[in-house]
Amino acid sequence: MAFAENGNWQIGTAESDADFNFGVAPLPVGEDGKVYLGGEGQGIGAFSKNPDLAWDYLESTYFSFDGQLVALDNVGSIPSRTDAASDDAVTSNELIAPFAQSIEQNGANYPAEVVPPESVADLQLTVGQAWSSVIGGQSTPDDAANQVLSRLTPLLAEQ
Repeated sequence: MAFAENGNWQIGTAESDADFNFGVAPLPVGEDGKVYLGGEGQGIGAFSKNPDLAWDYLESTYFSFDGQLVALDNVGSIPSRTDAASDDAVTSNELIAPFAQSIEQNGANYPAEVVPPESVADLQLTVGQAWSSVIGGQSTPDDAANQVLSRLTPLLAEQ
């Protein structure tokens, strides 16, 4: 048996290419752990020539119940709306349901309030490099965790 922390974006490749049995389980974050819903950020530029049209598009796609189910069906995006995440298309899918359950039970805003906005990119880089160093065998989990903690302290300091 093997385990990998990954995301719903890998499901399509796994379904088409994996030559072994696989499944999805919620991350074991405990009672106080948090999970962040990743995904695509959308916005309307300050100098957009058609901001009303852009807003209509966002409302009918990313922000609507039906639009979120279309994104689920087309690209595997987990709905961020609780009503869409509770739809049978999500709850009956054994590969998607654990992701939605994790968000429902342990979802949190990103970044956490303790992370100053100007530190977000550095925090992501620090944690990502530590994670990769363990996976790649360059660091032990203990060493990587200690390194992360020492580097995060200044990033989390009030600015």
